[in-house]
Amino acid sequence: MSAEPMTQPGLPRPPGDGVGAWLVWGAGAGDWEEWETLLLRATTLPEGGLNYLGRVLPLAGALDGLRDDPQQVCVVPPACAGEAELAALLGRGKGVVLVGGTGEARRWGECGPVVIVSPGAGAEALATGILSAAARSRREARFRQESILLQQRLQDRALLERAKGVLVQRLGVAEEEAYRRIRTLARRERRSLGEVSRSVLDTDGLLPPALTRNDRADEGSRA
Repeated sequence: MSAEPMTQPGLPRPPGDGVGAWLVWGAGAGDWEEWETLLLRATTLPEGGLNYLGRVLPLAGALDGLRDDPQQVCVVPPACAGEAELAALLGRGKGVVLVGGTGEARRWGECGPVVIVSPGAGAEALATGILSAAARSRREARFRQESILLQQRLQDRALLERAKGVLVQRLGVAEEEAYRRIRTLARRERRSLGEVSRSVLDTDGLLPPALTRNDRADEGSRA
């Protein structure tokens, strides 16, 4: 077996729009050269778009160093990574091609962007699995981003409603006027409605309690 050191993760993403493949290889798992040769053959197939990035140890530190890039996929041959390492990869949305049988398919098939290929798979099947895992990873990355944006919009909406309530109570203006003032300030300062609303709430927390409408009426009558 060659004594060539492991390739360190964290390399730039593959050139162009290609998909990059890491070979996850555990110490004592056997001869890695056969799998590396298979991956290199997969990169030369007519489908194109595949790049072999190197080998990485299935250790938490090394796996954490991999780029959060849906275009990079980890190929995991049998006995090369434990459940904790696989769960860590899938938990980060990393595309995984897991070489195994029906047991692995039942265990990991619904856990994320994972594709199961049989141990006897050739270069063509492996290439198809890598491209499929990358497509699933991109899809999940898009869903996560959309979920984050939706959650942010809901939070901003809640902040806006609270900020309008503060202005209504403190300034005695209508709700529509309170919204107009927040929107005008956001446009003038090139900030989001959520950011301006949060500033209004932060400022309100530093001021004495606002007078209610009855309080203002009482003060007016005493005057």
